[in-house]
Amino acid sequence: MNCNLCDGELRKTKVGSKSLLFSLAMFVTGLIIFILIPVIGWVLGGVMMIVALLRGGSSKRVLRCRSCKAIAAELA
Repeated sequence: MNCNLCDGELRKTKVGSKSLLFSLAMFVTGLIIFILIPVIGWVLGGVMMIVALLRGGSSKRVLRCRSCKAIAAELA
């Protein structure tokens, strides 16, 4: 398959989440809420930490051009 922009070769690759710093900040905030606010904080902080862990480690399989580095499509 060829790229629509530069006619270069497309290859399958994985693209990591670019929101790793946001996920780390969300995890730390959830941990602080978990420790400082009893009962409600245990639920809210726990949910925030779980969402941050799932979001920070995600990656997608995509087709990327070897020459211009453009992303053409997501793969299932």
